[in-house]
Amino acid sequence: MNYKNLCIIQARTGSTRLPEKVLLKVNGIPLLEYEIERVKQAKQLDKIVVATT
Repeated sequence: MNYKNLCIIQARTGSTRLPEKVLLKVNGIPLLEYEIERVKQAKQLDKIVVATT
């Protein structure tokens, strides 16, 4: 696997100040989904990875 442009989205749920922040919903949609959809609009990316730990 040789990707020129890779995006890694950090999606930890173990935050101490605001646990599971990425799963909080805004207008019924989890914040992580907003982030992924926004990143998918980038035309230069070869791969998107969501890191959960």
